[in-house]
Amino acid sequence: MKPLIKTLAAFATATLFTHAIATENTAAQSQSSAALTWNRIAREAIERAKPTQHQAIRLLANVSLAQYAALSESRDDASASGTVATASMRVIAELFPSQAAFAEARHHELQPRTNEAGQRVAQRVLAEARNDGFAAAWSGQAPQAAYAWRSLVNPPAPPAYPAIGAMRTFLIESGDSFRPAPAPAIGNARFVNDLAEVRRHTETPTAETTRMSKFYDMTTGTLAGGFWNEQAAALIEQHRIGELQAATLLVTMNAAMMDAIVACHDAKYAYWVPRPSQADPSIKPLIGVPNHPSYPSNHSCISTAATLVLAHFIPQARSRMEEVAIEAGLSRIVAGLHFRFDVEAGEDIGRKVAAAAIALHPQLLAKWKRGENIARQTAQD
Repeated sequence: MKPLIKTLAAFATATLFTHAIATENTAAQSQSSAALTWNRIAREAIERAKPTQHQAIRLLANVSLAQYAALSESRDDASASGTVATASMRVIAELFPSQAAFAEARHHELQPRTNEAGQRVAQRVLAEARNDGFAAAWSGQAPQAAYAWRSLVNPPAPPAYPAIGAMRTFLIESGDSFRPAPAPAIGNARFVNDLAEVRRHTETPTAETTRMSKFYDMTTGTLAGGFWNEQAAALIEQHRIGELQAATLLVTMNAAMMDAIVACHDAKYAYWVPRPSQADPSIKPLIGVPNHPSYPSNHSCISTAATLVLAHFIPQARSRMEEVAIEAGLSRIVAGLHFRFDVEAGEDIGRKVAAAAIALHPQLLAKWKRGENIARQTAQD
């Protein structure tokens, strides 16, 4: 499928964006409240709905796209906040039906009347989302080889999201654009060494590895997607970034995270690599094992993509965010969920997805209305 955001326009270059940060003033900061307010409400909806990691990131990506589109098309600041609010509310209500009443109530508290421009923006975003292939049925079959991944939940369940590797992406050309080489084969020296590393950590967990494992588990609250949005929101406020710049950062980061998880699942179901605790049943993971193949690591895919997008727009945060992303990947090894080669492959996918997002030229601003394919056009320019 072609990328969903054919014109995720206004992907500012680092120079342009950091200049905007340097020249922001207090008034501009106050204008960022609509995007940040509804980003927070989306995270609250995630916490209330208790969705999967994948559903949560998809919601955040589409809410961010609606906010970005609303601001790009608003004629003045006075109407922008209303457009953002209505567009965000409608996207939350449709993608998380159980939270429709919650989103509508929050909208009424903040803005008693719906905004027609926001309605139109939401309709466009939701029309794309309905056809993104996220809920597509999977017609494949798990391999029957003894070494292939199998469900470790009790009782065994069908694999989680085997079809989203083929869903429509936001930024990259397709889910298989950055498919890694096959993982080391069982019995290969790298496989044996990485399995031994996991075994050592799970046999003798320390207070620190236990803390890391549980902190980055992120299976409750706002989940992994919400965590990275919390980091972004804090940085936006800290650096006093204005409304459109804030929306640009959020949509770039959330779309990159969604594309990273799509690319990750493409590889997971191309290779069906077993989890360490399947390869060696003596390994007892410190936290629950996700019900999908091991290679690559979803946490590493999305954490690396989010970190590099944030670092591009706010270079001052690079060092701290990179430390967080590295620790998130390491946490999956010490928790017994992933091999080191899973984490490294996930980091590579995250880097490539982030680079694809960052490379999009700001002159693509007008393409949102024309519905053109950003990735293909960029390659031709």
